[in-house]
Amino acid sequence: MRVPVTGLLDRPGGRRELVTSVPADAFGDDPWGPLVDALDGPIALDLLLESVSGGILARGSIRATARTSCARCLAPLLRTWDVDVLELHRAQAAVDREDDGDEDDLDYRLVDGDTQLELDQMVRDALVVGQPVRALCRPDCAGLCPTCGTDRNTSPCDHGDERPVDPRWEALRGLRLPPAAGEGPPTDAG
Repeated sequence: MRVPVTGLLDRPGGRRELVTSVPADAFGDDPWGPLVDALDGPIALDLLLESVSGGILARGSIRATARTSCARCLAPLLRTWDVDVLELHRAQAAVDREDDGDEDDLDYRLVDGDTQLELDQMVRDALVVGQPVRALCRPDCAGLCPTCGTDRNTSPCDHGDERPVDPRWEALRGLRLPPAAGEGPPTDAG
């Protein structure tokens, strides 16, 4: 998504508001992070574009709603999150003045001869980094039973917190050990 900034550049203090909703596919087809199955609806931008020495400062918030799954019970979820942004999009003249030879510079730059602000990467970066570490359907989600797979939120299972025996250790179940010095008769190891 590109926004013209010809009236702002080289006029420090000049401002323009950008309040809009943009379809998620306008920002490309790349994944939106490890938790997101897909974005649901448009991405809302509420930004203030401000001309500063060397470029355009974009500040404000980005809001998105995503389809995801609960990390414990795998139930489908819709989660909305807001991310605050404050990013400088540098003009080519400022990049040339401050060039320190670093080819892997991670800043944002104005495009088309410094006439447009390219928002795709900034929006994508902000939403991916701003996601919660994991999504839960509710804070006290009981999750799935590791033995039978039952969703413990909807129905109980009689496994409790019992852990299954690793089949590699099953052969030791009938092992009888001799008593150590000072101990009683042999006992079952399992």
